[in-house]
Amino acid sequence: PYSDEVYAEPSEVKEILEGIRRIFPRLDIKKEEIIGIMAGLRPLYVPAPRLPSPAEQLVYRPRLIAAADVHYLSVKSKVDQTCKLLLALPIEDEELTWDWEEAAELPLEREQLAREPAAEARYADYPAQRLNAAAIKRWPRDVSRYLRTARALTIWHCPALKMYSQPGESEAEFRIRLRQAATETRDAKVAALRGQYEKRLSTLEDRLLRAQQAVERESDQSRSVKVDAALSFGGALLGAFLGRRKVSATNVRRVGSAARRAGRVRKEAADIDRARERLAAVEAQISDLGLKFEDDVDHLESTLDFQELELDEVTVRAKSSGIHVHFVTLGWEPHYVPQ
Repeated sequence: PYSDEVYAEPSEVKEILEGIRRIFPRLDIKKEEIIGIMAGLRPLYVPAPRLPSPAEQLVYRPRLIAAADVHYLSVKSKVDQTCKLLLALPIEDEELTWDWEEAAELPLEREQLAREPAAEARYADYPAQRLNAAAIKRWPRDVSRYLRTARALTIWHCPALKMYSQPGESEAEFRIRLRQAATETRDAKVAALRGQYEKRLSTLEDRLLRAQQAVERESDQSRSVKVDAALSFGGALLGAFLGRRKVSATNVRRVGSAARRAGRVRKEAADIDRARERLAAVEAQISDLGLKFEDDVDHLESTLDFQELELDEVTVRAKSSGIHVHFVTLGWEPHYVPQ
């Protein structure tokens, strides 16, 4: 694939170069400079990372090189960042449509591009007929449209914590930040939840105290009534027997009063039962409140587990006014091939 034919100099460039060298024999001019002159461009060179080995040949392949600044701005997503891009689009195959989505991002600053090639390098063929004035004029618009539509910035959004990742921050890195935020949020919500439950618990504890006091009060009254009823009934019976079994109005009244006191004993017993039921109901409410508090805390911890938090992808696109294309020009990228 790396035959001499592939790297043969185009005839028009060769003729121009030979003519210039005949007129200016001492002028050091290279083929790639002729290519740039013909296209109205000044070629740029991606720096070679190393010298070729004895078994290798350094070969430059043609590229369209674009340098641009892209400003991404989103108030909602808290994004305000400018990215400096240097793109290289292969243009060896003149049959293919030049699509900037096929471009690779060069890990360089535009100031690092060289204006001179490495020594003793060869050059791959290039589609000279496509390097015309109309195409050159269209390139910046093509790059701007590509950056606006296809080079959107993607960030992560956590709805539960209302947090956004920083541009370039990976999901794993974002989740590390979420862990601290989730812990702080959980602690704050648990504290607020505890405050709400403490108010409700205080109300129930007041009810519990009153219910306990009611049980004690009803129990005391029941004991007093029982003693009074026992004494009254016993006195009535004793009077009846001591009265030589004579039925008198006084004895009858005594027995009736004793019976009424016995009815009060039953009433007091029923009051105690109701007081105890109210006490048991309040105790059950306190127990249920404690269980509900534990359930709410568990739910908070599960929803704020940083490993389980749901993340959404948010796309931030640059506006046309935020894209500045510095230049689009012919460039050469070094590759190493066997001798």
